[in-house]
Amino acid sequence: MEVDAQSFFRQFADSIHAGRGFGPPYEAGGCTVIPVAYVLGGGGGGSESRPPQEAPLAGSSPRIGFGAGWGYVCWPMGAYVVREGDARWVPAVDTATIVLVGAFVLRSLARAALRRR
Repeated sequence: MEVDAQSFFRQFADSIHAGRGFGPPYEAGGCTVIPVAYVLGGGGGGSESRPPQEAPLAGSSPRIGFGAGWGYVCWPMGAYVVREGDARWVPAVDTATIVLVGAFVLRSLARAALRRR
């Protein structure tokens, strides 16, 4: 599938925007819940153009190419809960991340202690 630069940047802008951090609000138990996520994204691209004298076959047209890609990740942060006009923040607890960071910190401390000996 060929994509030109203008089409690529239009698709990129449509997929990465501030609205990605908020999920659709929904009502439950007489209150409105609005999920919130931390969104991190990025992308890049490039192009190539060779003059006819450097083309692979003599007399062929110039070679022009464009390539690009992007991606993003979302981590749940919590939700805004609105009840009777009052809003409060309820953080999401990501136990997997807490365990992973805790294991990394413990490993780093253990290595530092072993190096001191």
